[in-house]
Amino acid sequence: MYAYRISLNNGPGFPHMSLGQNDGGERGSGELLSRLLEVMECKNVVVVVSRWHGGGNLGSERWRLISGVAKEALKRGAFGRKVPDPKKGN
Repeated sequence: MYAYRISLNNGPGFPHMSLGQNDGGERGSGELLSRLLEVMECKNVVVVVSRWHGGGNLGSERWRLISGVAKEALKRGAFGRKVPDPKKGN
């Protein structure tokens, strides 16, 4: 699954973002990653999350895991602004 947000400079006063996403078979995950890029105000970045089935069903926990690893990767790469984690108080 992936999402990207690329800043295109179309001249003065014409900012534009090229956006894209793909679920990679995990319905809704591309949209989740795309929203994360928007909230973090990321520009010129592609975030990719891969997942494999290890036997157990993750259920709704998968959304937290997908978002968490993407946010950590963006944070480590210094892309966008920091998004507070209400559970950690930061």
